[in-house]
Amino acid sequence: MNIQVNFDFTSEDDVDKLHPNIRAYLTKFIKNRIDEYYLLEEEVEKNDFEGVRQVCHKVVGAAPSYRLFKMDEIIKVMQTIARTNENMGEIKALLPIYKEYLFAIETKYSNEEVK
Repeated sequence: MNIQVNFDFTSEDDVDKLHPNIRAYLTKFIKNRIDEYYLLEEEVEKNDFEGVRQVCHKVVGAAPSYRLFKMDEIIKVMQTIARTNENMGEIKALLPIYKEYLFAIETKYSNEEVK
């Protein structure tokens, strides 16, 4: 059963206000989230709610530190679904939206200095 989800972000990223010392790590942070995205996909395919919660937990709290509020928003939604509804179909429907977002920010910030 395929579930269609329309996810409207209610926040905007604000990376331009990052302190230069933190911004220097932005590219690496995004790369790590992309790597974790594939882990998240695996956990969803295995129907492993605890695995989904653990992957999401790594991002919650860290994303706002980089002023990536959209990332934090969608991850919190997936984490909440995994924790409360345990409806993997809804999480699965959010994955393409999250993936599109990740690759968009990777492209946008790919020229940032990496430490």
